Amino acid sequence: MSHGDEQAITQPVASLEDGHWTYPYYDCGGGNIWMVTYSAPIFGVNGSGKAIFRGVATIDIELTNVDISQCDDGGENHAVDIFRGTHKCPSSTKCVPLKNQGFQLGAYECSCHQGYYFPNISATRKAFSGKDIEAHFSSLDVTMDSSTFECLKCADGCNMCTDGKACVKSNSMITRPIVYLMVVAMATLSIIA
Repeated sequence: MSHGDEQAITQPVASLEDGHWTYPYYDCGGGNIWMVTYSAPIFGVNGSGKAIFRGVATIDIELTNVDISQCDDGGENHAVDIFRGTHKCPSSTKCVPLKNQGFQLGAYECSCHQGYYFPNISATRKAFSGKDIEAHFSSLDVTMDSSTFECLKCADGCNMCTDGKACVKSNSMITRPIVYLMVVAMATLSIIA
């Protein structure tokens, strides 16, 4: 065959849409790790030049170091987003995702909503551990009530608090002069009497 007699060889190629991503799964016995798999078809050409299916190519991707967010809104677009909204924070708290935890349940904290306070007022970390909450609900530990993870409501009229004590109210510009006039009037009456 001479140089001028070359024939173009065509090879059909699969597009990204032809492939399929699996949901995350635990590779039990293989690597004993969480992973996802992407599978794509391999095409060839038969004798008459038509595209034919030849096989499947797969790639497994380990998820061990990929953060997941179980919170309703993690603030970022996570690659593995199917866990969003699966946290177990009670209604008195909000879910806060933790970074650099890897692919594991409970990688969040439940911190108190405004108007609530953390029950252990001497704790340095004022949030419930997502790992502790997940462990409680998965084992159904009967020694621990699920209300263990509830924040407590602030006293009436308090928007923010650190304990259950009543809030110190600041005097408004209207009540301050009224109280002042009452004190002056009472002092005047006690002098006269």
